[in-house]
Amino acid sequence: CDSLSLFFSADSGYNYDTIATGIPVAETVYQWIVPDTASDECMLMIWAYGSGVGWDFTDSVFTIGVGVSEEKPARLRPEFRGYPNPSYGLVNLDLPADVKQITLFDASGRQIKALKPSTMITLNLPPGIYFLQLKTQTQTIMEKLVILR
Repeated sequence: CDSLSLFFSADSGYNYDTIATGIPVAETVYQWIVPDTASDECMLMIWAYGSGVGWDFTDSVFTIGVGVSEEKPARLRPEFRGYPNPSYGLVNLDLPADVKQITLFDASGRQIKALKPSTMITLNLPPGIYFLQLKTQTQTIMEKLVILR
């Protein structure tokens, strides 16, 4: 890995804005200015560049609050369960009924497959890191799946 880039999303990962690029890999702590954006659907994404490209997302959404008098109610994230995670090949996905689109990506960002929406899916995957993108009518969620040897 030669350098890192950091991105911010205020809408559960549907859109990302660039926070910084060219961050040296020796940096173990990176300070950034929190956007002046009130949201209860914030996520971070980091990309690593070098001989290959990889990325990771925050495991769950976080909130950037507003003044007490303006606080809006938190919107619940759809119920999702991928288990076991990490796995040795087979992964069961329990999904909410309102998922409209499911896409599986490998660690390099290449689309592996588009899955037919269903409330229960079983995947048999070779070892690696995968990202599962779930789209509902109102949001997009990325979940990381780890398959061990």
